Amino acid sequence: MYMKLSLNILIASIALASPLLSAKTHLDIRQPALVSEEVTGLVKSLETDTCRNVSDEHLRNRMEFDESGNALVILNWNSQDELINTTTNRYDENGCLIGQEYKSFGKKGVTNHWKVILSPETRQIAMKNDRTGSLSVRTYSPEKYLLHYRFMDKNKTLKSASRNIWGQDNRRTEYVKYDKKNKPLYTYWFKWKENGFIDKERQSYHQEKKERLHEHEYLAVDDHENWTQQLLVRYDIAGGKKEKVYEKTTVRKIEYFDAKSGNGDETP
Repeated sequence: MYMKLSLNILIASIALASPLLSAKTHLDIRQPALVSEEVTGLVKSLETDTCRNVSDEHLRNRMEFDESGNALVILNWNSQDELINTTTNRYDENGCLIGQEYKSFGKKGVTNHWKVILSPETRQIAMKNDRTGSLSVRTYSPEKYLLHYRFMDKNKTLKSASRNIWGQDNRRTEYVKYDKKNKPLYTYWFKWKENGFIDKERQSYHQEKKERLHEHEYLAVDDHENWTQQLLVRYDIAGGKKEKVYEKTTVRKIEYFDAKSGNGDETP
């Protein structure tokens, strides 16, 4: 009698737990956040330091990841080295992204809480702002790369949108940014090197009839084949002329998980 009752309880427990065990997570819809950063390996943190024209004004950004490549926290500093905003992601017991908190600092600082809604059938992830009611919707390809992005206010009025086109090896070849009237603002075209680094970007402004060209040079690469120093030169190429606008140098500090101990291994 006791054994039969225990068996029935065990079967009932498995039945209740099975939906959780087979539950879809955000990783069934999109790639981990680390993939979009174009960094390989077990990365624990990624910090970038960027400056234009070798000036004293630097912009810093730091991202921290778990061992699955999910972004845990994102921090941004301004040119005065003041922390201006943070983004913190929340995950459930199944490792599924369920919420996000965004904080901006200063006199007009705000805190926004976003609720994450998954739709695996349509390969979409939506995020709703609890404070404003605004909504963002991202649609992904069968290969789990971002195709479309839409941002709407609480009345579902379009505020902005974008579209990506992906080529061979899932490298992005085109990016289009749209305004609130769904008209294209500008388009980026991407050319890649054989090692997977971006070679050139061409940007066309549709309404202003301007064109820019970004050329990338990689000054240092670490043992994990991730670049750690990059030089970007921006040119104005409108009218067939190539005029230099500015140079931008970016230094990346990458910390890796130790595969054996789980401790960090930093590469400058």
